[in-house]
Amino acid sequence: MGKNITTPKLSILTEEQVYGNNKLNIFKVIGPEAAVSDTAILRGAFVSSYHVDNDSSLSGRIGYYWLQNSDGAGDARGVYCYGGSDWDLCTERIGGVRAALPYSQIKNLPHTIKTRLAGLEEITYGYYPGAAVDSIMQDVLNSAYNSGTLKRLGVSCTFDGRRYNDYDKYFLPEEQVYFEYNGEIYTNIRANSSFDNFTLSNGENYKNEDYVWTKVEPIIWLKHPDDDIMISEKEIIAGVRFYKHNCGYNGDFSKTEIKWFLDNFLSKEIFMFNPLIQEYIDNIEKENHEPENKTTNNYVDLYKNNKPIAKIKVKTLNIKHKNK
Repeated sequence: MGKNITTPKLSILTEEQVYGNNKLNIFKVIGPEAAVSDTAILRGAFVSSYHVDNDSSLSGRIGYYWLQNSDGAGDARGVYCYGGSDWDLCTERIGGVRAALPYSQIKNLPHTIKTRLAGLEEITYGYYPGAAVDSIMQDVLNSAYNSGTLKRLGVSCTFDGRRYNDYDKYFLPEEQVYFEYNGEIYTNIRANSSFDNFTLSNGENYKNEDYVWTKVEPIIWLKHPDDDIMISEKEIIAGVRFYKHNCGYNGDFSKTEIKWFLDNFLSKEIFMFNPLIQEYIDNIEKENHEPENKTTNNYVDLYKNNKPIAKIKVKTLNIKHKNK
């Protein structure tokens, strides 16, 4: 990785940021509820029959995500499907990660930004497995995999490989391989959930231990113009213990298992599997050994407060990612 690049470190929100007197401005515009991705559901996230505003589809169903706070008795707080919050056992794996990240950490890195209704900013940054593909595409990818025609990529993400009810066992890295098919990126996820039967956004029903093809997609973040903190629109992943012991969390978030996972896996993986970031890094390293007046015809616009502030040179991408 280029010497001038530091991987932005993800975190999760605090109760004060969501509900407090000085809560983030975004929560004065939208409710605290978050939809849950298919990938998070497959890895154990709870999904309700409630929906986020203006999205009555299966992909708009609300989940449950962790906050940093402790109740003083060893449990951690989470945001529930009805918008309120409650305490839960730290070894449960049904809570998802709704990631938080200061925009200032990525403002000089390639990303896109546009304005939504009510003035909120929608930022596209990073890639991660998201939605399950439809049943026809499931068959296509299975056939291609079995025939050996899927291109295996040298990148991946990492899940906790422990069974959903292995409450007393430490994180076991389970590498998730990425494959390319017709210019798109996919991965085949093993369901690992305490909810034995569930429906994903493709309308198909699945059970525990099924393998489901999902698409690796850009991550969408939301931000209020007056805040630096941006939050993932959905719960990105689940299945990781918040803390190693039930009733043992004292409020020091830096010592939790979920923070360790964010630092050592999720932050790096969504950052590194980002073609624009990779091209940016390549250019920095190349420019360190070439004359400064060398130019290309391809640029990525950088934005602040929805206004262009700079351009960064990139090379033409070989892998195309379509944001459908």
